[in-house]
Amino acid sequence: MQQTGTLSVDGGTTEITFTRHLAATPEAVWELLATTVGVTRWLVQDSSMSDSVGASVRLVFGDGAEVTGTITERIPPTALAHGWDYGPDARSEVAWSLAPSDGGTRLGLVHRGLPEEQARGYLPGWHAYLERLEAVLTGAAPGDWEAMYAEAAALYND
Repeated sequence: MQQTGTLSVDGGTTEITFTRHLAATPEAVWELLATTVGVTRWLVQDSSMSDSVGASVRLVFGDGAEVTGTITERIPPTALAHGWDYGPDARSEVAWSLAPSDGGTRLGLVHRGLPEEQARGYLPGWHAYLERLEAVLTGAAPGDWEAMYAEAAALYND
């Protein structure tokens, strides 16, 4: 069973939310979320993830798109939040939470503040990326993001 996310829109504010149960420890998940090497295994082609609040984040995707931001929260291995700036019209924030649960980890993802049209595209995008994260945690290859995105987009058609 796939675990879908939600998009809420309140006025001009958007919030994408996912909750997943992962069959790995919070420490193992943390390594993939909060380290330069970890995020390149499932999310991006290149990255720079600092290890302190107030420091910068740089994520470069396979198509050359670049996201930058500042770390606003970093509590290993339970919470990470940072800016998600993809150009002047797409400044938002991503927050991750990790908690031990049923022999694994309950992962929470909240991405808030995107323009509504972009948020609608990010919803299946995050779904596909979380599928890649789960694959890597089990030792599998992350899979083809574009194919995974297309499959996830069908779940979110209004």
